[in-house]
Amino acid sequence: MLLFIRVTMAKIILTKEELLYLDDGLTLLSDVSEEAARQVAGRHLAPMAVSVASPELLLKIGSALVYLVDEDIPEREVDLTEEELWSIREVSQSNVIYFEKQVGLSLKVKIYRTLMGIYTEELLEQSDLRVTDIPENTPSDVQERLDIYHTLEDD
Repeated sequence: MLLFIRVTMAKIILTKEELLYLDDGLTLLSDVSEEAARQVAGRHLAPMAVSVASPELLLKIGSALVYLVDEDIPEREVDLTEEELWSIREVSQSNVIYFEKQVGLSLKVKIYRTLMGIYTEELLEQSDLRVTDIPENTPSDVQERLDIYHTLEDD
């Protein structure tokens, strides 16, 4: 019997400041005991590191950061799983200002918009509803009635 686990991937655009904040705020998830971790390499958990992350997530963040620095561009699109988005949400504190940028709030908004998109797609896939475009010349009373049916995708 084959068991398929659906891994939902999503694209999110992150700035250099956001990537630095995430890299500083996440620490490597490890199977090493706390006592052994203190003895290995003598490095303690950084004061800012408030959550753990998989090596894959840390590599995605680090790779995007290296690319931004090498190419001297302000932002980079990163493919993340739903689980990785939830991990980033854990470390993103909305009141944090990092390098004079309000990275905490911007990360929260980007993460929740992306998650809302994932859940909206899943709901549409499970339903019989079809996504359709409404013509611009639709009478306003019909348009108002159609607006009632908007769900998560609206901000």
